[in-house]
Amino acid sequence: MRRAWAAFDAAPAELVRRARRSESAVGLAEVTDTLASAFPLGPSVSHGDFAQLLTELRRARARNAACWPAAAAEAAVRAPALSAGQAAQVAFALAFGPLDGIASSSSSSSSSVEPSQHRVEPPPVEPWTQLAARLTAVERDKVSLSDLRTAAAAFARVRYASDEFLMCVSDHLAAAVMASEPSEADSRAVSGVADALASLGRPLAKSSQEDAWNRLAGAAIRSSQAFCPPHHLAALCGALALAEVPEGARNLALPALTAALLQEGNLSAMDVHGLLQSARFLSAAATAAGTGSGVVQKALSLTMEVAAGCSEGLSAKDAALLLNALARGLRKTLLLPEDHLVASSAKPPPDSEDKTGFLGPARALAERMAEHLRSGQASPRDAANALDALGRLSLRHQRILEGLAEYLPANLARFGPQDVVGVAVALGRLQESDEALLLAMAGLISRDLQRFSMGQLAHVYTAFARLRLNEVRTLQRVLDRCADPQAWKVFQPGDAVALLAAWGRLRAAHAGAFEAASRVLLEESPDGKQVPLECLGPTDLQEVVSAYARARWAYKPMLTAVADATSLDGIVPFEVTASVLVALCRLRWQHPALQHRALAAMLAAENSSRVPSLTMWAQVLHASVFLDTHGGMSPGCRLLWQRCCEVVARRLTELVVLDEKDPKDVVLGGRGDNLTLDAVSWQGDEEDGDDEDNAQGVYRGRALA
Repeated sequence: MRRAWAAFDAAPAELVRRARRSESAVGLAEVTDTLASAFPLGPSVSHGDFAQLLTELRRARARNAACWPAAAAEAAVRAPALSAGQAAQVAFALAFGPLDGIASSSSSSSSSVEPSQHRVEPPPVEPWTQLAARLTAVERDKVSLSDLRTAAAAFARVRYASDEFLMCVSDHLAAAVMASEPSEADSRAVSGVADALASLGRPLAKSSQEDAWNRLAGAAIRSSQAFCPPHHLAALCGALALAEVPEGARNLALPALTAALLQEGNLSAMDVHGLLQSARFLSAAATAAGTGSGVVQKALSLTMEVAAGCSEGLSAKDAALLLNALARGLRKTLLLPEDHLVASSAKPPPDSEDKTGFLGPARALAERMAEHLRSGQASPRDAANALDALGRLSLRHQRILEGLAEYLPANLARFGPQDVVGVAVALGRLQESDEALLLAMAGLISRDLQRFSMGQLAHVYTAFARLRLNEVRTLQRVLDRCADPQAWKVFQPGDAVALLAAWGRLRAAHAGAFEAASRVLLEESPDGKQVPLECLGPTDLQEVVSAYARARWAYKPMLTAVADATSLDGIVPFEVTASVLVALCRLRWQHPALQHRALAAMLAAENSSRVPSLTMWAQVLHASVFLDTHGGMSPGCRLLWQRCCEVVARRLTELVVLDEKDPKDVVLGGRGDNLTLDAVSWQGDEEDGDDEDNAQGVYRGRALA
């Protein structure tokens, strides 16, 4: 260590601090390179200096790939001798210093992580268990809530969960509840702990989790009675709503917190950062809260009104984030009035009423964002966040779209894959068909195609399919890339389904891409535990086979697997089975078990609460005729088909008697005194009338005329 630092005249932390303050990238790189070779630092560097060194590296945003794992390995060795404050400081630096954090092998692996050149691999010895054990072992009076808040934020960042640490936190929360007068620092710490633990609640043991959250709710009530900054009250609301807090404790704490938040002067005294925090957490609380949801919604409404009132002073980033917080929390529970779902920036008609209280603030924030776009003061991420919010709210703001059309050509080089995805998905939701804007987005994808993950391409092309954007050059490049098996190393089953569905709607038949997407769904996962196709629900299976039908491309292993899965008794809804049968009909693909199952399910549904429509009956019976179900199949199938015809004939007779026949649903042919279905031939080259605008994008088959 002494030899490594012989050329320097100060302690390691001081050298990093100097390099950081000098804003010299070369100097900082030299220091971190030297550090990487100097670890382990050994006893010549005290524990306090070691913690301070990691803090300075975090502040300097040092990205040396060898530096952080080496520091993490030494932290694991030093952990038993660190104080509580030092352990929390080290954990926070290791979690937030590297770009992606020092990963924990105990974290959830259900979500795929895109490979990145900045990714920091886990060190040989992970420090999290040792640091958590040290914090748990320190005597209670030597650990502050602030230390626990810092450590909890670090553990939440790397998804490290520990029952022992949670119990330690709950003990300190109980002490905070019993305090006669909680200080402002205690209130800040309680809200910080709540925010971090909301991310950690799910992996923990149920008993310790419930005990900790009961105590947290009590601490929250005490915080609402003492001095506590408004945005910390909002943070507590959001944490209590997001985590698995017992309903009784939640419903006691939320009204107390929101009542304190709504006290006179609290909201108006908040700065922009406080408004952003409040909007984000209250949105989560409004969505998840039970009994206390009414008062939480009121608090959110007032918060957004205050934010809209100061919109003139909001930066592009602040306006976009406020819009996004509003949209994410309200999309499912507080939809805007139907007459404003697609609206311009003009004022609503005088006779219309904004019953939710959120339309006015949303318009004010959108107006401010449009000004930033036109002046070029917004970043691509700001534009993506704002458009994403409007898409989630189905609120079409003409001036933002015009501003984006002006902003995009001059800033194409600044858009990254994530920005492109956000804008494209929003345009798809808003059904915005500006050709120049859409072609510019397609050009961005073509330029940086290798930087897009399969999930991002799935999102983008789902949006393009909604807009019927079939830009041939970009689509061909995407299909060629997806035909390469190496491109599917990191993917989710839903990505393959979404891409197949989008290609089908765009009528893009590419044998290599379809086969590659099918193979990754049919092959076993690397651990050999499951085939991705088995994870798909009935609607996803329906989308897959419908994609093949639209593209007129039959891949035997996939069609057989989907038909087998959807022909199971009592598992798949009859609507899905019928739709799969119609898709197979378009591909001239017989599957006796599915054909029998579709007719039996439709017949059984006649006596249920969900009676099939005559349109669906017409599609199924015509598909059965085309696939020769009534002729070449077993006698049981022929008898079943005849019974189905009798049921439909009876319903048609009732329609004729009541004079309610819909010619778009049925075709009647008279034969003597009996009314039967006229077997009209279905020409295979005719395109179906897909209902592409329905919420789930479900393939409905061809409606007979």
